[in-house]
Amino acid sequence: MKRIEAVILGYGDRSDKYAEYSLINPTEMSIIAVIDIEKYKLQKAKVKFDLPNEALFESLEAFLAKKIKCDVVINGTMDNLHFETSMKLLKNGYNILLEKPITPNKKQLLAIRNAAKKYGCKVVVCHVLRYTPFYSKIKEIINSGEIGKIVDMQLNEHVWYGHFVNAFVRGKWNNEKKCGSGLLLQKCCHDTDLMCWLNNRTEPIYVSSFGQRAFFNEDNAPKGATEYCYNCPNQDNCMFDAYKFELKMDAIPVYIWADLKKPIEEITDEEKIEYLKSNEYGKCVYKSSMDIVDIEFF
Repeated sequence: MKRIEAVILGYGDRSDKYAEYSLINPTEMSIIAVIDIEKYKLQKAKVKFDLPNEALFESLEAFLAKKIKCDVVINGTMDNLHFETSMKLLKNGYNILLEKPITPNKKQLLAIRNAAKKYGCKVVVCHVLRYTPFYSKIKEIINSGEIGKIVDMQLNEHVWYGHFVNAFVRGKWNNEKKCGSGLLLQKCCHDTDLMCWLNNRTEPIYVSSFGQRAFFNEDNAPKGATEYCYNCPNQDNCMFDAYKFELKMDAIPVYIWADLKKPIEEITDEEKIEYLKSNEYGKCVYKSSMDIVDIEFF
């Protein structure tokens, strides 16, 4: 079996997890280059994957100019960058492992498909749940006919509150205009994909979705709540107080401290305390820039 040579575009948490396969199974996969706008991330990748300086790139354009050959580029950029970066990669003949969602725009989605066909490239989307033993077994049972014909299917996306707050309330997916995706597309695309895959003998006629911001809004803010938690009189009795939530629980630290632009292990408590006084992660959850739903049905 030929060893797959991969390049990382956007060295965030998700790309890092995929790339770790190369360390667990080095005879099957290797990371040969990394592209990221943050120098500290490039240095982290350099050490982790034992890369030379010439394999580190601060822009996609710099990488493309070198015409480096590889089997696949892991595109782990933010949602709103998927289209632009994928089109550039495809025009240069690169196969792509593309983080979901592909794009929130149907026209762009079809353009990526057409470009892949035109340039003879593969685009594989990271709907990873298809490959878990749990869902693979369900798929096997459904296909066998053992439980009969599927007439109804229900999936519930129970997002842990630590993840929801730090990704969708205070985090970088909390605003559709900013990140390019709403909650249904960013998070529940796993569910819509599973529905179509598990019961692929039929095709959906249409999809509808409705929801609301039922909890994380100003109407539910404690009396006297301030914009930032550091000077709020409700700190002691608020479960979402940033200094308890982000410092003590420290849920998903790769999200929280990213704007400090340095390795997490080098960030001091003093830097974190000061950072939360002005960063989105230090804001009141009821007064954040969130513009997406916190409860949704489809």
